[in-house]
Amino acid sequence: MCGVKCGLVDSMKTLGIMIDGNLKWNVQAENAIAKGHRLISVFKHLRKYMTESQFLKAVTANYYSTVFYGASVWLPNVKAIYMTKFHSLHFRLLRSACKDYYSKISRQDLTKRCKRATPLEWAKYTTSSIAIKIVRDTKPKHLHEILMRTYYSERRNVARGLFFDSSRTRIGKQSIQNRLSHVAQIKESWNTSNAKMTNDQIRVMLKHTFFLYFFTINSNNIIDCVPRTQ
Repeated sequence: MCGVKCGLVDSMKTLGIMIDGNLKWNVQAENAIAKGHRLISVFKHLRKYMTESQFLKAVTANYYSTVFYGASVWLPNVKAIYMTKFHSLHFRLLRSACKDYYSKISRQDLTKRCKRATPLEWAKYTTSSIAIKIVRDTKPKHLHEILMRTYYSERRNVARGLFFDSSRTRIGKQSIQNRLSHVAQIKESWNTSNAKMTNDQIRVMLKHTFFLYFFTINSNNIIDCVPRTQ
């Protein structure tokens, strides 16, 4: 309408994610943390009516999917203070699952028992998965071109691609090299020219690399939980 003035806002919600006017993720992180606090209160009350297995399934379906909606976009880029708060909420849930209300179980043992990745582990898993699939599929084309500018083969294993070279890193810059530096933790060959990894193979490889635990299926089709030391 003619004469109507449009107001300015500092942030807006787009597809369920809060976009900040300064292209920061503070508002999104704060909203997700507030939502996590509300859900934890509900789950703590419901715990007495569920088994540990049922509780963890409910948490996976209703907590992680809600609090970390769109996390592959914003979670790897939040400030350290927010990541600390996400970790605190994460382990409060696991303590409720194990009825460890006096914090007698270590965080490492909680992770192994509940088989749930921490927010930081999940962020590394998702960003690595996206980067590896872009290199494998060479698409989207523009993202592939951007990644390949910083890609180089590890000296001893040309099939183990890296996106991080300490000699090129500029401290304080949010470059791709910095954001994908954790890909260097992958010890397996994932960029072989003769046999590209399938999505399932990538998933297992990344779980083994970044999660405190991972699953393998033996010859008898039995799923084993294989602990990984930090």
